[in-house]
Amino acid sequence: MEETRLQNQNISILLGENPTAGMRIIRAMLKEAIGEKAEIAEVDTFAAAEKALANERFDLLLLDMDLPDSHQLRSVEAIRAVTKAPLIVLGNTKDHTLALNILRAGAEDFLCKNSISACSLSRAISFAIERNSTRMGELERLQLLELREDFMLTLTHDLKNPLLGANRLIDLIAGGNTGISIEEQRSLLYQIKDSNESLLALVQSLYEVYKYERDLQQLHLEKTDLLAVVNHYLRSVRHLMEDKRIVTHVVNNAHNAVVLADSLSISRVVQNLIENAIKFSPIDGRVEINLRTEADHVTLHVADEGPGIEPQDLQKLFLRFYQGRPGRSYDYGMGLGLYLCRQIVEAHSGKIWCAPNEETGTVFTVSLPATVQPAGPGQ
Repeated sequence: MEETRLQNQNISILLGENPTAGMRIIRAMLKEAIGEKAEIAEVDTFAAAEKALANERFDLLLLDMDLPDSHQLRSVEAIRAVTKAPLIVLGNTKDHTLALNILRAGAEDFLCKNSISACSLSRAISFAIERNSTRMGELERLQLLELREDFMLTLTHDLKNPLLGANRLIDLIAGGNTGISIEEQRSLLYQIKDSNESLLALVQSLYEVYKYERDLQQLHLEKTDLLAVVNHYLRSVRHLMEDKRIVTHVVNNAHNAVVLADSLSISRVVQNLIENAIKFSPIDGRVEINLRTEADHVTLHVADEGPGIEPQDLQKLFLRFYQGRPGRSYDYGMGLGLYLCRQIVEAHSGKIWCAPNEETGTVFTVSLPATVQPAGPGQ
């Protein structure tokens, strides 16, 4: 039975109840419906609820429409704006239009306090959690479709423009213009070559995303030294760093930087992060690469001195197809490179995230399980 399933779960609930005839009846019903494992935090105003939501995550919200500072629909909308958790609104109103508008404002259910029982409350909670899960899934699907549409428009633009430019250069050379010297023709051909290499890099990114999505379940795990992977890639891009006079500083604070990983896949992650750091650092900039052992994980930090990333974009950079907002001064790989990094890292039971650098730029961090536990004091 659904009520039994709920009673076996640890669930955190934010409860805001206006006393009925001087009594708080919902908390007692919650204990009966869900059991003692329920963690209930109580507030007495919508303002207090918003404050609690700013500091803590809850699995379920039960908020009374008759709280002292309630503004009816506006209060429900304000709560929904700060959390995606399932929301059940309580009240004594018999106004069906108001109840319907409360649902439209984002609540999963509206319960009349005069007719609630422990059984009906348990059922309502189960349904609210299920509705919320379905709604969030649909919202994510729509967001992905929107991102994909934006991505395809950008991809079409980025494929078309280099081809148009190359065609103009080819027409210029093939036209037999006698005013173009052999040296100038050679320069034009190199421009075409550079344009083609950019297109190939873009196509390669697309190929790798779909290839890794298909093959991530077939990783070939072996002991991989992250420091060796970093140094190997830095040697291969020495010319890029010299062109921009970029200084790289590698610090190995890891007791043991060996992880159990698919070396080719992890090399792709290291390549992407360092390549981006070099790309977005200014001339005469500095890229800091730091390896550390933290508990039972090895962490890799790559910090650049680039333009930085807006706070609202930090959590979205790793989404598939996400390219940031128009007018930004950074573009981390057509919305594919960092998505691919996240897929690879998570396939290794690791984590990847980014944060603002202390002064300027961005720090990307990868945390992977270590193959050897760090030595304790005196070992």
